[in-house]
Amino acid sequence: MNIQEFIKANNIEMEFLPAKGNPSMEEGNKMVHFTVSINGGAMVITYSVGCGIVERWIIDTNQRRHSIGYSSVRNGKEYAKCKKSVDGRNFYNEMVKYYKPDPADILDCIASDASGTDQVGGFEDWCGEYGYDIDSRKAEAIYNEVNRQSRALRAMLGRKDYDQLLYDVERL
Repeated sequence: MNIQEFIKANNIEMEFLPAKGNPSMEEGNKMVHFTVSINGGAMVITYSVGCGIVERWIIDTNQRRHSIGYSSVRNGKEYAKCKKSVDGRNFYNEMVKYYKPDPADILDCIASDASGTDQVGGFEDWCGEYGYDIDSRKAEAIYNEVNRQSRALRAMLGRKDYDQLLYDVERL
């Protein structure tokens, strides 16, 4: 079973609203943030994407000239470029009007984070695995948020489906 089939089989629904930022990320990152409500609020997360994801979306949706970017073909390879501004408006604020996250990408991201915390013995091991300093308060905040999301995912799906998603579903 792939992740799209898992979403359908488990009746997972997501709603997206633009968010001002992501509390787990440093200010200044050129990202677009969404508040994602899963299954009517059973789980709520902040999900962020950068320009590279949008550039891929521009190519995949065949948006040759879009108000938020453009694509072209050079030497047989397709390229996309995000605009830095749109008629004087901030590109990232404008982007949320057009780009909507893919539920499979979101669930894959949550599952990846959850399996990362499931497979380590605690905060110190997690830091070692992901290259964080064990004395970092920021690292501890990220670890705690990932654990919160993992618990919410497990509560929403139940242990059997949670384990299936993390370890048996073909992910992206």
